[in-house]
Amino acid sequence: MKNKILLSFMIVALLFSCKKADDSQEQNKVDSAKTETVVDVTSEREPIKNVCYKFDNGKDLIEANLLYDNGKVSGNINYDLYEKDKNSGNIVGSINGDTIVANYIFISEGVESFRQLAFLKKGNALIEGYGDIEEKDGRMVFKDIKKLNFPDKIQLKEVPCK
Repeated sequence: MKNKILLSFMIVALLFSCKKADDSQEQNKVDSAKTETVVDVTSEREPIKNVCYKFDNGKDLIEANLLYDNGKVSGNINYDLYEKDKNSGNIVGSINGDTIVANYIFISEGVESFRQLAFLKKGNALIEGYGDIEEKDGRMVFKDIKKLNFPDKIQLKEVPCK
């Protein structure tokens, strides 16, 4: 009788130890999959890219120096338009598909101002978007970004950065 109890106890202990080994192997598989996922996500990151653009028709000059960083964009833009106030400032925004939407903080005639900008990426060029604007919290923003017009008249072409 003692041998049967002892044998039963050993079988139960053996079953638990095998189950524990299986659980440990499953956990290792899960940990390995987590590690692989992290590596895959990290390897998909786009490299940071600095691109400069320019429009110059002899009267109007627009220059942009932009930094693209994994769906985000930042940089500076200078507008020197014929019979308009010159302005220069910084942008920070995001890229959704082929459209850049950014906040533009600029200085014009010594006064700091804010407005929203939008550009359509078309090949190696940027086309500025125009549409109805409204004031929100002292800032000029587009009423509806989906209703912007992107006329081909003024295209900022990609140029080497200085």
